[in-house]
Amino acid sequence: RFQQGYYQCSSNYRMVDQIVGRVLGRSVSGETERLAWSIVIAEKGFTCFVDQILESDEYMTNFGYDGAPAQRGRLIPGRSTGDMPIYQRFPRYGEEWKNSLIAREFVNKTFTTGGVSSTMKSLVGKPPEWLIKTWLILFAIGGFEITRVIVSIGVSMVRS
Repeated sequence: RFQQGYYQCSSNYRMVDQIVGRVLGRSVSGETERLAWSIVIAEKGFTCFVDQILESDEYMTNFGYDGAPAQRGRLIPGRSTGDMPIYQRFPRYGEEWKNSLIAREFVNKTFTTGGVSSTMKSLVGKPPEWLIKTWLILFAIGGFEITRVIVSIGVSMVRS
């Protein structure tokens, strides 16, 4: 479920931010660390990345084998409020995923709600007039046939 609903919807950079934040309990130190970990994901895979994080000296020093990961360093000297919790800092989906959903607006609106947004109406052509008339005639014939079958079943039930 994590693989399909989260990992496939996010870039490697976003996954680095999320995993380092949630497992090590801190934000990524900078672009250099983000890039280094994303290269690990690209070359060795996501599972190897997680294994390296869990086996790192930083993780073992702060949490060990028995501790649960928690955010560290939330209280910052000189500030009246601490740092925002990591779980609240990251939105559910990244910008690239939101943009891909917006690009698929036509498909989503057409197949989930049956309607088309006003911006997409120019892309949708109206079917030819002969096709509409043919469909209406077939629909009427089908309606009459269904009615005839139901009536004939009802009549045969009353007769027997």
